[in-house]
Amino acid sequence: MFSRRIRENDPETFAQEYQNNPASGGMGVFRREEYKYVTEDDIKVDHDGKVYVKNRLVNPLVTTDFALSEKEGADYTVLMATGMDAESNLYVLEYERFRSSDPFEQMDMLFEMMLKWGADTAVMETVAFQKVFQRYLEIEMEKRGFHFYIHELTRHNMRKIFRIKGLKAPIRGGKIYWQHHHDEIEEELGQVTVTSLGTHDDVIDC
Repeated sequence: MFSRRIRENDPETFAQEYQNNPASGGMGVFRREEYKYVTEDDIKVDHDGKVYVKNRLVNPLVTTDFALSEKEGADYTVLMATGMDAESNLYVLEYERFRSSDPFEQMDMLFEMMLKWGADTAVMETVAFQKVFQRYLEIEMEKRGFHFYIHELTRHNMRKIFRIKGLKAPIRGGKIYWQHHHDEIEEELGQVTVTSLGTHDDVIDC
């Protein structure tokens, strides 16, 4: 409770002293004052299933980053629903970050998120495990009678740190929004320095 109060009132001190995070001391890439927010009240789904943020129609999309492990310190599975409006503003609608060794649990959560936001596309990285997972998804789509398009994303050889640092420009330009309770986004961004990433980066790399 004490650390939470400090984090809310003085996030820079919390990051430096309590989380031993040097990114807050001057080498950090991202700045808290550049962050933009939406509230739950800003996000609406009408009776036709169309999603609006700040009264702007958005196109919902679900991005994924699957990992099969429940061990402490292992990568998290992340499912993130975002919406983009006509002016290319990107809004984080919701995300789930969790550890699981059960692919069927992961599939259930993906289907639930796709249905909730009326998304017709899920983005999935083209690695061996996720190719196998994609096949299971296609079988499950037939069983459930609910189909969506799987867009295969190739990362090429770009290093993860360059991908994540590439978020700096749109965040600074006010093009990416999330909600105040999306703590993991800010914790992960706060650990990124000019030369290194933090302990975890699963959400911001999703």
